[in-house]
Amino acid sequence: MKIVKYILAYALGLSLLVTLVFAKTNLLTDSTNSTNQIESNKSKPTSLLNEGVVFATVDGDDYTLDDLIGVDGTKIEQEIYGLLQRGLYDVIKEKYAADLPAVDAVTTKEVQDFYDDNDLQNRGSFNDFKGQIAEFLKTKREQEVIQKFISEAIELKKVVIHQTPPEPDLINFLNKAPTIDGNPDAKVVIIEFTDLQCPFCQKIQPTLESLIDNYQDRVGFYFYHFPLISIHPNAFTASLALECAHDQGNFANYKNRLFAEQSKFSKQDLLNQMKDIGLKGDKMKAFAECLESEKYLAKVESDIKLGKKLNVTGTPTFFIGTFDAKSKEFMGKPLVGSHDYKAFADLLDEYLNQ
Repeated sequence: MKIVKYILAYALGLSLLVTLVFAKTNLLTDSTNSTNQIESNKSKPTSLLNEGVVFATVDGDDYTLDDLIGVDGTKIEQEIYGLLQRGLYDVIKEKYAADLPAVDAVTTKEVQDFYDDNDLQNRGSFNDFKGQIAEFLKTKREQEVIQKFISEAIELKKVVIHQTPPEPDLINFLNKAPTIDGNPDAKVVIIEFTDLQCPFCQKIQPTLESLIDNYQDRVGFYFYHFPLISIHPNAFTASLALECAHDQGNFANYKNRLFAEQSKFSKQDLLNQMKDIGLKGDKMKAFAECLESEKYLAKVESDIKLGKKLNVTGTPTFFIGTFDAKSKEFMGKPLVGSHDYKAFADLLDEYLNQ
């Protein structure tokens, strides 16, 4: 069985170079007298990604991709698309290296602020952490500059991606009731995965607000957290705070405030921002207790797990399509990145007119 899995891993890597078609060849030639013979498929070459395709037969038993690695063809297509996308980003970075804006140096104050805001005092001295923090902030800054440059290059048509991401097919996406706007009973939905510290997520908010205003009860708007902790370490805590704000009926106002002040996500900042929008007394106390206890830790982790299952790798990522409330199943198309109003409206109208 291990041999078959190793062969599968090799074939999947090779398939990227041969346009995902497995060439007609013998997988193994064994001159020994093993009792478990492994036969090659000598029929017409078939895409490995087709549902139900038999990869190998072992001692008379057929094994498909599902049997061997427990995922379906759609998931593999999505993973391959993600690999190609990341490879394309590397090409763009190399080709336009001279055009990339300079990255500002990390200051000692920024390192100190990070150390203080993330409560690292109990884990070691500032001198213990300052080198790691400076390197982390430098890498984060470089990634943000590159991501912004790539997004602008796509908008200016300097970069054109000719293939669309594989469509998710009948995904059971409802883990727990997400925060929602619009009509919770609508058959057409927008599912948003967002990072509260992501500049592109901030950029798209006015477009989403216009969509909510214009489509109102015809569309349901679902909100999921997907903090990119590797580059936005405080975004996870902000997600917890936003869920606590939802408890107090302040989801929309607090979300807008968080997007407006993305550099202020320490716990004290999050408390101050809630005070600034008017929460007082017992409600403010309840909010603070909710944040301190990390009441919604499981909820945010569940959102992240779901996003990974749907092959979300960056933010913002949207899924637009139809939702069956009885079966909890969604069928639609992904829309990745910060797009204009028309891109969303075209997809919404497509599903509303079905």
